[in-house]
Amino acid sequence: MSNRQDCPITKTENKKKAARYTAGGFTLVEMMIGAAIFIIVILAVLKLLEASRDARFTTTERSEMLRTARVALDTMGHDIVNAGVSYPNSGAMVPNGLLPTILGQTYIDSDGVHDFMTPIISGDGVNTVGSASTDQLSLIFMDNTFNGGNALSISSASTSSSWMVINTAQSGVTNSVCTPGDLFLISGSTSSALGWLTGTSSTDKLVFANTDPLNINQPSQTNGVLQSVTYPASATRVDWIRYYVNSTGTLFRRVYGTPTTRIGNGATTSSTGFLDTPIADNVTDLQIKYTLSDNSVVTGPTFAQYPSIRQVTVTISLQSPDIDRRLNARETLSISATFDARNLGYIER
Repeated sequence: MSNRQDCPITKTENKKKAARYTAGGFTLVEMMIGAAIFIIVILAVLKLLEASRDARFTTTERSEMLRTARVALDTMGHDIVNAGVSYPNSGAMVPNGLLPTILGQTYIDSDGVHDFMTPIISGDGVNTVGSASTDQLSLIFMDNTFNGGNALSISSASTSSSWMVINTAQSGVTNSVCTPGDLFLISGSTSSALGWLTGTSSTDKLVFANTDPLNINQPSQTNGVLQSVTYPASATRVDWIRYYVNSTGTLFRRVYGTPTTRIGNGATTSSTGFLDTPIADNVTDLQIKYTLSDNSVVTGPTFAQYPSIRQVTVTISLQSPDIDRRLNARETLSISATFDARNLGYIER
């Protein structure tokens, strides 16, 4: 008879044995499922971030385009409202055939003897951006910063009108208020003409020689206009503005007759007769409509209709400089504004 006794297995040993059989970790299938779920979550987060980035890009681009368009319309609107201030609706004379050269567009006036620079001159489809024909607009009005808003009294002029004499006793000023390069409206009892001041002499003479860059003086020539004015007369400095879009889509505000010299983008010097200032980039179209006194709307008013313009509606179209990844194209925007040409006889209705 054997006296060997089996040793009972303790609870502690049972737990250790059970742990050895149950601590096997994740199976390969479980790990693959977990990895797949992780990848799906990451991709969803990345897609959400990308959508958020694209939406922010679109919002930023649209806000910038709106800001640019509004600045352009505000600038144009200011000049449209001022068009014709202390300036004859029938226009001022310039030498015949000169306006098409200066404005770069076809121009037909009423008499064929002189051109007339009216407060507003339209340019329907005269410039091209891509495949779009864009409009331009020319405006002119008195510069109320000159001589406190007061005209100079001109007592007499030379036979060719190459120089004029200021009536200093009546005007109370000398030619020191004038700067070569200024554009003047010379108004007599029966007619008005534009002249480019080329210099001054003594304290009372204004010189309008034939050396002006726009070639509008032309003294002693049959085509000249200053000698057509009846003296005594008055002289008022004017602002002559032209808005146009160049072939690369930049909207410019061109100021004629400025003596300012500038260097840089869009720069010109006084020798060219104008100064260009960029107003908006990435412009794809500029369209302008005109409401006449009979409430008709035209896109290209005739010379006879210019004095009847009462409102000007400007529509500017722009595109974003960068491509929208959602659309795979550039964001586009068009905005319009209407301005009253109140100085051309607008009557509130």
